[in-house]
Order: sequence, then structure tokens, then C-alpha cells
Amino acid sequence: MNRHFAAIVPSFIIERCTEAMNESAKTVNGFEDLEVFKRAYKVSLEIHSLSLNFPKHEQFAGLADQMRRASKGICANIAEGYGK
Repeated sequence: MNRHFAAIVPSFIIERCTEAMNESAKTVNGFEDLEVFKRAYKVSLEIHSLSLNFPKHEQFAGLADQMRRASKGICANIAEGYGK
């Protein structure tokens, strides 16, 4: 740690930040643990559910299908990005 930084910031703040970093590093075991993935997955399920109420002509060849694929793509991109 930089000595100048340690001289300015009280030690209890440094300790708390270190604890928080260690805590977060321990709790993320995969992309499923990321808050952004959890939220994207929840939104994806909501979009899928809502799109089922679209008119029949929109179900498979139109807007509903495109919305479902796009919402699943967000989750897939997060998972792929985590793996890199």
C-alpha cells in the first residue's frame, strides 16, 4: 500500500475496504452470482411472459420473437464476458 495514502486515510477505513473486497471476491463463484446477471435474467423472464400476450401473428415471426431473443442475448453476453 502506498505510504502517502495510508498517512491520509484512517486505518479503520482501509481495513473496512479490504474486508469488503475480500468478501466480494469470495462470494462470486460464477456469472450467476453477479447482480447484473440476476437482474438481466429476471427482466428476460418478464419480457418472455409479457410477450406471450402479443397477438398470434407477432408470436413467432414478429416483434415478440425478436424481444425474447434479445432479452436472452443480454444474459448470454454477460455470461460470455465473465468467462473472458
